[in-house]
Amino acid sequence: MYMKIQQYNNQQSFTSRFNPVKPFQIDTKLGKLNFSEIKVKDLPKGNLLDEIADFFCTNFASFTNDPYWLAYRSKKNKDYIRNGFVSYIKPKFKYDDGNFTMLAGRDEKGKLRAACISYSFDQVPLASSNTLYVDSLAVDKKFRGYGLGKTLLEKTLDINKNTFTDVFLKGEVKAAGFYEKMGFEKMTPDNPRQKQVVDVIAAHGDGDGYPDYVHFFTKRLQQDKPLWYEVINKLVFRH
Repeated sequence: MYMKIQQYNNQQSFTSRFNPVKPFQIDTKLGKLNFSEIKVKDLPKGNLLDEIADFFCTNFASFTNDPYWLAYRSKKNKDYIRNGFVSYIKPKFKYDDGNFTMLAGRDEKGKLRAACISYSFDQVPLASSNTLYVDSLAVDKKFRGYGLGKTLLEKTLDINKNTFTDVFLKGEVKAAGFYEKMGFEKMTPDNPRQKQVVDVIAAHGDGDGYPDYVHFFTKRLQQDKPLWYEVINKLVFRH
């Protein structure tokens, strides 16, 4: 694997007000990728949201067995699924609490090749105060194998480690090994400490592919703090 990371120190206007990421560059055998945050002020320009949606939908469809995402390969379903993703992600920008981050990597021609979206987790009561949600992580098929997904995830966790105690994500079953190598633990209703929270997330995320196509994963960001799902169990479920 060939990869070289260069950090830039110039200040920019970032998406995430509380946890900004400075632009950086990664050299791969296929060329340089320039990484920076997508800025809210740039969203109305051109078809940026459509481009973002197409990128994620295309790459989700290339790494899953989920019929929903596989349907994106069919021309008749593309617009419907892409527009659904735009409708889903647009409010995340609009109602950002300051923790929304979309880190994107483009090649020298400006084509989107890797991206990660994260923000405060709001699918469980009280979770947004202590839990980061990694919503979407994708790398262009041609650029896989260069550690880009690992770098994006590490950058995302690092900038949020002082704001959140834990991180939660829904990862493809096929990517379970990757997340486990990154230190994530698979959550399951078989674990009595996790059951109530897992059940709530599963019910909230109707149609997201759980448990057939995605697993729930969590990782601690602050080792000296109580686990987020245990805090929620005590405060919400009284366990």
